[in-house]
Amino acid sequence: MSFQNTSDFLECRYFTSEQTALLRQWQFQEADMLPELNRNKGILLYLVSGTIEMALGSFPDAKIGGSQILFLPHNITFYAKAAENSRFFTCTVPQHIPLCCRYDLLDLQQDIKNLNNGKLPPPRKKSRA
Repeated sequence: MSFQNTSDFLECRYFTSEQTALLRQWQFQEADMLPELNRNKGILLYLVSGTIEMALGSFPDAKIGGSQILFLPHNITFYAKAAENSRFFTCTVPQHIPLCCRYDLLDLQQDIKNLNNGKLPPPRKKSRA
């Protein structure tokens, strides 16, 4: 596990330290465990190459491959390990991203065959206690 090319980022306007950088580049060897990336903040993770196996709290385990992007909100427990040599970038999202609240993460898991004439079905009513 290592933060790559620290010297390349020292001149960046928003680089204050390796731990607080908004944009970070990572490289992991097979079976390396990833650090807890989204403890107090959201993370956009872009996997450049390789494969990562993930456990996402109460959501089903997943595996993502190269050229995929993933948003990890700060309130979802995220554990992962590299299934093969992997390189990825993370972009820290220090504040809440104003996403459309019509769909929650469970809605995004709907099977694509539920499409009706090429359009998504209307969102389910979310119950709030």
